[in-house]
Amino acid sequence: MGRAGRPLTLPPRPGRVRRPPRAGLRRRGPAGRMEAVMPCHKRQLRFAEREGDSSSPSPDSSDGSGGCYCSGSNGGPCAEAAHPPPPPAPLGAQLKLLPMNDQIRELQTIIRDRTASRGDFVFSADRLIRLVVEEGLNQLPYTECTVTTPTGYKYEGVKFEKGNCGVSIMRSAFRRRPDSSDGSSGCYCSGSNGGPCAEAAAEVAAHPPPPAPLGAQLKLLPMNGQIRELQTIIRDRTASRGDFVFSADRLIRLVVEEGLNQLPYTKCTVTTPIGYKYKGVKFEKGNCGVSIMRSGEAMEQGLWDCCRSIRIGKILIQSDEETQRAKVYYAKFPPDIYRRKVLLMYPILSTGNTVIEAVKVLIEHGVQPSVIILLSLFSTPHGAKSIIQEFPDITILTTEVHPVAPTHFGQKYFGTD
Repeated sequence: MGRAGRPLTLPPRPGRVRRPPRAGLRRRGPAGRMEAVMPCHKRQLRFAEREGDSSSPSPDSSDGSGGCYCSGSNGGPCAEAAHPPPPPAPLGAQLKLLPMNDQIRELQTIIRDRTASRGDFVFSADRLIRLVVEEGLNQLPYTECTVTTPTGYKYEGVKFEKGNCGVSIMRSAFRRRPDSSDGSSGCYCSGSNGGPCAEAAAEVAAHPPPPAPLGAQLKLLPMNGQIRELQTIIRDRTASRGDFVFSADRLIRLVVEEGLNQLPYTKCTVTTPIGYKYKGVKFEKGNCGVSIMRSGEAMEQGLWDCCRSIRIGKILIQSDEETQRAKVYYAKFPPDIYRRKVLLMYPILSTGNTVIEAVKVLIEHGVQPSVIILLSLFSTPHGAKSIIQEFPDITILTTEVHPVAPTHFGQKYFGTD
């Protein structure tokens, strides 16, 4: 008892403050045994089950290995999906998928691989984003137009309609924001009219002349309004050099992406950050690029944007002023080019003589025509036919086969026109 008969109150005995256990730790249970601590969100799930909420998913086990995205008692990802997710229900024409190929599949594999470095992840994500954006622009409306080429030829093409914009949902929005030359379009390109560009492929598919039947060696990019609009800007003699180079770089990128899709892949299985086993593909090693100077150098950056460490050789070929025949002045390749598959880059195929001489030089260095893929933007029927007749095993990839080729490409791209 204290003074004046008051009861004496003692201060509470100091003790340890019990904090809620963290996920992934272990504690001593009632029986003295060490048991795993259940992650907090699993306690919530089990509480929902006791309340009769059948819509909440139930964990597979109570030791931190039930398929969630947290750190379990084993110190790694806390789950591995036992079965792949069911296919989505058919949603009709509103759901559009990019045409699947090995190139896209390889990018998806790297993005899902939990062992991929951040540099590889961001690099692959940027490439896949670029493909999605290009296909998204193809869904926008176009209008038909007629432009005059530097040679006076009337070319029927298309151009974007104005009035488009982009909206990103933070924070996982696209890393590459759409941009335009006047800051008002919000699309991912800059047309010669200073506005956005896009259109339905059905309206323009009938305009380009059908290529001559040259067999399976000649491959064309699937035509759509987006590619058609880029071709129109490149051919338009009133287009500024900035719009010309911007459109050419985009078209080069599309050709390079499709060219990489022609290279061999191997199947592989990777583990995602949540433990799911994903069956994908990866590149086979042993590829290189060769540019035919000087216009072929315009395609080098597009190849490096897709393959950061790929080796690139060079060939300098010029026509003799007297005989008008192509003559090789310089050639430099990787030492083991005879073991590699070659992406030969030359944007304009007019007569085909320059490419034929370049292939002959590659053959002298031990490269077989069957492993050469010629990447080109525009080709004439005569040029493609000459190359295929000379080398039946070579593969030619281009966007258009037309009797009139934009031979001013190199001069305007490098600003020497």
